Amino acid sequence: QIGWHVLGFSCAGMGKAGVYLFFVLSAFLLDGQIIQALESNQATSRFWKRYAIRRFLRIIPLYWLAIGVQFYLSRIDVMSQIQDWHDAWAHVMLLRGKGVFWSIPVEFKYYVISPFLMALLVRARGSIRWMTALLVLIGVGAVLLNVLFKLPQVSTVRFLPFFLVGAWFAFQPDLSGLIRQGQVGALVLGAGLTVLIWIGLRQGFLQAGGGKYQLLAIGACFMVMVALGGDSEVVRRFLSANWLRWLGMISYSAYLFHVPLLHVFKETGLSNLLPLPGLVFLLATVLLASLSHVGLERPLGRIDPFRVSNGRKGN
Repeated sequence: QIGWHVLGFSCAGMGKAGVYLFFVLSAFLLDGQIIQALESNQATSRFWKRYAIRRFLRIIPLYWLAIGVQFYLSRIDVMSQIQDWHDAWAHVMLLRGKGVFWSIPVEFKYYVISPFLMALLVRARGSIRWMTALLVLIGVGAVLLNVLFKLPQVSTVRFLPFFLVGAWFAFQPDLSGLIRQGQVGALVLGAGLTVLIWIGLRQGFLQAGGGKYQLLAIGACFMVMVALGGDSEVVRRFLSANWLRWLGMISYSAYLFHVPLLHVFKETGLSNLLPLPGLVFLLATVLLASLSHVGLERPLGRIDPFRVSNGRKGN
């Protein structure tokens, strides 16, 4: 709807599938760190201060910059998702989410509630089935709350089942070991949580739009998580490829800045003047995202006043 014809084909809704997958992966990685800290008695005040600072620096500065860029474009009469000062301030305060900005408040607020949720689930981890059943129950509650109250687009509760799938995998990263131990019931319940998400998507409880890409998101979630927990060396080598890791590192910048770049392509007529405009746009997005990562994300990532020596690396 905002000019995806520049790429030469329609991929409307495909971005949402990627965001859903990111919600799962993000919860898997971050919740895994929290679970490890809680179970090893390393969840000290120093750990939580580091967690809060790193989450803030990872998400908010670049997000605010993207809002500023979109606001500037609106001032020079270029198509923008931010229209005025009131609109910009609502986005800065995580109260509104137009266009690609909708996922940032959802994600950031999950990072706030995740420590409390993990503390609750760690207590129930003694029984895999009970812990999984608790996750399913929370997921059902989130869907019902959205059905009853029509939660806003930036509500984390509205999309909570995605994060819960990632949390479940964080508790059970070794799926092959889980199968060998005969914990099929836990796997079935985990699959039930995923089916719950799919039902919510199909019924419009979680996110309108996306169509055929909704099932793709769910399938991709399971394939990636099974690959991470499995024994396939080929899959591990592919996921460890330098070019793929680089794309992962610049993905946040690409997500935030590809839309204003696309608007510039449209407003200046570059999409009609350049040969292979789709390829040029993709390369320009990768270049812009790489500059953003090297110039802003990487320096911010080095700010770590509460480094924990034996913890997992953050993302």
